[in-house]
Amino acid sequence: MTREKTVKINPEDYRWYKMIAVTENYTNGVFPDRVKICPILHVRHGDQRKSGMGKIEIDFNDIDTKQDIAITDMNNNLLEYYFEEFNPQGKADISIYNTWVRDGSNQIKLFYGK
Repeated sequence: MTREKTVKINPEDYRWYKMIAVTENYTNGVFPDRVKICPILHVRHGDQRKSGMGKIEIDFNDIDTKQDIAITDMNNNLLEYYFEEFNPQGKADISIYNTWVRDGSNQIKLFYGK
């Protein structure tokens, strides 16, 4: 089995970022001992000073495509994620695949805006 190469993003490629604390986690039901996913992040246009799990508000004025959003761990390593829904007018629902510790600590960075 080969190990996947870790991909780091350059934080300077994005205008903003928001740290997100993990307060919930659940398994996908297929491989509960191996794969855990974060509940869907519901990202909406709004007051980017607010934070937390669930509904996350950011300024969508600098977002035109999915490439204007990146999800990393706290060391800026790109995580595996999937857009359940995306609308550049102010809505993105994102599932993030990783193993999480449900302790309320910041474990995710949401980079956005180019």
